[in-house]
Amino acid sequence: MWKHCLYMVTIISILSIHNAHACSPPKSHYKHVGCTSHLGVFLASKDDGLPVALLDKTGNKTADLFTYQAVLANEFKSGLLPVQKNGKIGYINDKGKVAIDFEYEPIHQKVWARGVSDGRIIIRQNGALGVIDTSGKIIVAPDPTYTNISDFHQGKATITQTKQSYQINKDGERIHSVSHQSSSTKTTKQSQTPQPPKTTPKPPTPKAFLPHQQDGKWGFVDETGTPMIIYTFDEVKPYSEGLAAVRISDNWGFIDGAGNLVIDFRFNKDGFIPNTQVPPSEPLMFFRGKAWIGSLNSGAKLCINTQGVNVDCT
Repeated sequence: MWKHCLYMVTIISILSIHNAHACSPPKSHYKHVGCTSHLGVFLASKDDGLPVALLDKTGNKTADLFTYQAVLANEFKSGLLPVQKNGKIGYINDKGKVAIDFEYEPIHQKVWARGVSDGRIIIRQNGALGVIDTSGKIIVAPDPTYTNISDFHQGKATITQTKQSYQINKDGERIHSVSHQSSSTKTTKQSQTPQPPKTTPKPPTPKAFLPHQQDGKWGFVDETGTPMIIYTFDEVKPYSEGLAAVRISDNWGFIDGAGNLVIDFRFNKDGFIPNTQVPPSEPLMFFRGKAWIGSLNSGAKLCINTQGVNVDCT
């Protein structure tokens, strides 16, 4: 009866592995073996999802992972795997050797680390976003005014601050201003004519953010094509009533216009059982404060409001 009913997922589901390539886990004595985004490296885990070991393509152990609370197998890029120990984030190689020490904080509650992109890693330290290279060297010092730093692509990344966005190169040097505060209200000291008070331009509304795919991952760009929400999702829906549904692995959650996760990843992608009596509305899109997030075997719809609380769909 409840086989296809939506359910609350745990951190185990968030850490489940996204296959970036054709992959068949090897046979081994481990009960749970899955793929990573690093070709030829596999993850063995316990029943509760906690990491146990890294395996090679023959099923032999190459590294123990018992000391770690979690790993992000789908972010195993350029030979570095994000791991979590005592609440701190570090990176190890496929032999289990620590390559970048545990000096960083989770970026978000669910997507708590970023993999290597173009030889650079986005990190959070002392509550602020920054950039390091694969040796741990600081490229962009953490700054609390940064609201987002996109992954690097073709040697460039976009830094978003409260009032402006601009691109940097791999050395952290600013190379292009994407948007900035209007200077139309600036006055000179010599001006004797009273000037109207300065106004701060409003940031773009989430409606202006458009789904966009890059390197197999989805994020959002503004109307000029500037990345606004990082390319980290497996699938996304357009913004509706200020929120957008985003999927990581098998589960959907919702983010706001700043990219903050406001409704947890707890809605399974297989929860939409066709309703033959009433044509289904667009799933995972808000309309008049409600979004359809799944169905029961009976065909009855399940809905939530913009706070993630279950509500009647009618």
